[in-house]
Amino acid sequence: MFIKNSAAIPQSQSGRSARGPEQGNRGESEDVARFHGRSISQLPAEMLAFITHYLSMGEVLALGQVCRDLRRNLQRCGVITDIWNYLSLPKKTKRSVHRFVTGNRLLIDHLRNNPVDYSKSFPIQHSPAIYMKYTSHFRELSVRASSVNLISIHYFVESSDIAYCTVNYQHNCMIQQDYKGERLHVWTTQKNGFWEIEHTIDYQSFVIDCHVHDKSILILGAEEDGKGLLIIIERNESDKWNLTQKQYLTEISPLLENYEVHKLHLAENQRVVLCELSKLDMNSGVVLIFCLNADGQWQTKYQFEACPDLVNEFQSAISQDSRHIALFNGEKFFFVSEQEDGAWTKTGEIRSELLVDHKVMEFCADDHHFVAWGEKKRRACSYPPLSKEVHVIVASLDDQGRWSEVTKMDRTCDPAILQPMSHAKFSLDAKRLFVCVNNELIILSLCAWVTSTHLLEPWDGSGCKIRTTMDPRLFMVTSGKRAWIYAIDASGVWGKQYELPCFPESAPKISADGNTVICIDEKAWQVVLWHRTDIDQWIKQEFAIPATMVEFSPDGSLVAIAAGKDLVLLGWTETNRWREKCRQHFSGHIDDLYFSPCGRTIHIEYLKGRGAIITFWQIVPQE
Repeated sequence: MFIKNSAAIPQSQSGRSARGPEQGNRGESEDVARFHGRSISQLPAEMLAFITHYLSMGEVLALGQVCRDLRRNLQRCGVITDIWNYLSLPKKTKRSVHRFVTGNRLLIDHLRNNPVDYSKSFPIQHSPAIYMKYTSHFRELSVRASSVNLISIHYFVESSDIAYCTVNYQHNCMIQQDYKGERLHVWTTQKNGFWEIEHTIDYQSFVIDCHVHDKSILILGAEEDGKGLLIIIERNESDKWNLTQKQYLTEISPLLENYEVHKLHLAENQRVVLCELSKLDMNSGVVLIFCLNADGQWQTKYQFEACPDLVNEFQSAISQDSRHIALFNGEKFFFVSEQEDGAWTKTGEIRSELLVDHKVMEFCADDHHFVAWGEKKRRACSYPPLSKEVHVIVASLDDQGRWSEVTKMDRTCDPAILQPMSHAKFSLDAKRLFVCVNNELIILSLCAWVTSTHLLEPWDGSGCKIRTTMDPRLFMVTSGKRAWIYAIDASGVWGKQYELPCFPESAPKISADGNTVICIDEKAWQVVLWHRTDIDQWIKQEFAIPATMVEFSPDGSLVAIAAGKDLVLLGWTETNRWREKCRQHFSGHIDDLYFSPCGRTIHIEYLKGRGAIITFWQIVPQE
């Protein structure tokens, strides 16, 4: 919440106490400070805002205390007031907000696409202050409110109006193809929260595969004159959509004349596309890496031959900074990385015996660590197999830019288990890796490569899941009918904080802040929640709701529950309890739901007849 009392806002100090014990050259130092303050305050607002990109929030606050004119100009840039409000919060609140925001790239992207008196390109170190400005008042209202209303923003009838529809992660842009003509509509949310068509594209034919990222839309598989196209539509400085790039696929690579494109993936930086090709008559496959050059044209930067026997099973992963790609061909992991000059080269190779069908791989948020896990290939020829093996591989990027294996874990399990128990998850602060292998929980420090092992008991032999939170000191492990909350104490030792009974029909979920766990008991037709108190105790609450699906809001203050044709919103209250705050009835069974990254809107899809209705609702707390 914002601190509006001027007494709580840090002020510039003057007089003897502000100057400290050294009294020598007192007037000279004050004159220099005033001189520099006048000089900086005379800079254009754009230049002053640019300078703050290189400063921490504390440094920006100190800069505003140099002189009154400088502080006034920083306020005009929309910088210092937000930082004052944030730094005036209690230490515990600041710490939790900082963890929640800095580890959530989707939320940062959303804040940049929905600026509130602030630059779209604000630095990440200022994002907690921007988040507090954008969402704290809404959270405060929703917690205080006895009820919340859902206001319909827009709805689409998928069966008759839409042939294809995709919504971006930021929940503010949607691509829709209609049945009446070969055209695409670009829908975006306006300042009033409602959806409108901002742009329409007409072409001869579309084989749709669209990706919406930030201010650009990449359309893959468009056709013109019987040839495949790659189209990019971008927002200009006036927030108008323009066709900025159109390129035939055969111009990017001659291989695209003879091979069939069966997968295209756009990286987060919008400048790298991973293209997987297959040639059925020769049973061969190729992976191409396309990149945008300085002139805005796509060019092939790397070509990788796929294993002929695994053309349709080839797998890949892209790091969050989009500079590293892991490729798996059934025998080895190959790492390909972008160099400083823009070239892509192979930077590592790790032999693996993981099965393609039972394998998962992902990069860490710091883009310097990689993990892959799953079932290992069987060596025995006997059937049924005598045992199953699970395998985990961890790789790291060294100072020379090379990827190599740093550790691996192998365990043998009962062959009767259909899905061997293995799972891995990086912490959101990129300092640890949590691994479940068989009935062991292994916590691996990515800084010192030190491990600690805990046995999961009782263990029912079913697969496990690890769910991390924005609080790096806490995570949850689930396996069948059990869930365990693990936390680190003041001495740095991890231990089991709490054990929750769960229901195998529906896996439990934990809120992003790590304060609430929710389960669905389908047999008893009820929702069960546990919320954590300030002294790390877990309190149980039950609600008689026939739920089939639940979802937390990003800040953890609301829970959306799909109960047949009803949507129920549970809200956190000032009395530190959960209570029902809204119930909305639909004419069909709810099939999907999710919140926007800011938590102010919710997307609901429900079934009606042979089609689906796609709806968007604004959440309005009642004061």
